Amino acid sequence: EARAIGYQAVRRSGVTLVLGQRYDANFQLPQSVVQLQEVVVAGEANPLINANKTGAEQIIGAQAIENLPLLGRNFTDLVRTSPQVNGSSVAGQNNRFNNIQVDGGVNNDLFGLAGSGTPGGQANASVISLEAVQEFRVEVAPFDVRQGNFVGGLVNAVTKSGTNEFHGSAFTYYRGKGIAGYRTDPTFNAFNVYQYGGTFSGPIMKDKLQFFLSADLQSSKSPYSSSFQLTGDDAADLSNTGFTLADAQRFHDILVNQYNFGDPGLGTAPPIANPDKNLFGKLSWQLGTNSRLELSHNFVDASLDQLTRSPTAPRFSTTSPNYRDGYQLSSSGYQQANRTNTTRVKWTSTFGRNMANEFLAGGQWVRDHRAITNSTPLILVDVGKVGSLDSWLAGGADKFSQGNLLDQNIYSLADNISFDISNKHRLTVGTSDEFF
Repeated sequence: EARAIGYQAVRRSGVTLVLGQRYDANFQLPQSVVQLQEVVVAGEANPLINANKTGAEQIIGAQAIENLPLLGRNFTDLVRTSPQVNGSSVAGQNNRFNNIQVDGGVNNDLFGLAGSGTPGGQANASVISLEAVQEFRVEVAPFDVRQGNFVGGLVNAVTKSGTNEFHGSAFTYYRGKGIAGYRTDPTFNAFNVYQYGGTFSGPIMKDKLQFFLSADLQSSKSPYSSSFQLTGDDAADLSNTGFTLADAQRFHDILVNQYNFGDPGLGTAPPIANPDKNLFGKLSWQLGTNSRLELSHNFVDASLDQLTRSPTAPRFSTTSPNYRDGYQLSSSGYQQANRTNTTRVKWTSTFGRNMANEFLAGGQWVRDHRAITNSTPLILVDVGKVGSLDSWLAGGADKFSQGNLLDQNIYSLADNISFDISNKHRLTVGTSDEFF
């Protein structure tokens, strides 16, 4: 059967084909007047269709930030809501190729030690309090020349500002052993996370000067986990690590009683602490009808306990020596500490009808160091075997943590002026500089 609008339908029957046979059927359709029903087409403007927008991007607004569940309340975790993101990788690139900006200023781990790609990442520090973020977007290939310095993706966050009305908020979150599953074995001891804070904002001079403050504090302890952790079951511990808790205690007693060692620690699983403090403040000053000045400062102070228990790792050989690790007693680890101060000044102004200028200057001072309980050298003692490998107990300081510190000073300066050169074209001229 063949049919078309404005023609009568024609049907042909009694045609039988065998496998592989071709058959050409020609139809001649006589014209016919057809009355069609009315078709109504309704259209509406789509805010996502914008001639000024190019490239894939995802906008995470204030409503989404407030409503989406977020374990740990780190805003960079919300980047994963973008379809272009896998974990912390954007467009398939290493996260160190991303560019994280807060109010136009960079917040990247330039030295490249943190797996998160953010300053303080080794201490599991948050870049900025979630309470201070108004919205942010994830951009993969923006056309705007001002958005660059990345290969993976750009995470561009904007912080909240004060208004002509006073506003305040408070929050608290708790996770603990009692609601996470109770276990009495020594591998699952302390577990609790307290996170609390709030915001306060309002006017200093109405219509002129406003402020915004936020505080985000975290106290966290979690159980240490290792496949070689001593459990108190002598038979299992001898098979797994080559020694028992009693051997670890004897090692501790010899260090204290015979060598006047201060506190070598124990062989049981210690709690791992991860405190995090984040304070943010911002002043917004309306200098005139066409000019606005913003001054902000963000303070981060965090630390994370680290401990290695790998009893068969040390090797005293001439071919492939490894004079480190072992089964470290609880005071032989280190505390990865971070303190970051970030200050930014942003001035935006318009001149006439078609010219605008944006000036941004900032500084970031990142201080990373390893705090150790003992300043003595690492002490390794061969106390047993796991198969054909020697197993070692370790006391004293971690081999790579004495005098381990990293200071970074990053300064940025950017100025961009945009103006119309015709009804259809807009030109941007400026500079963006970063000094490390």
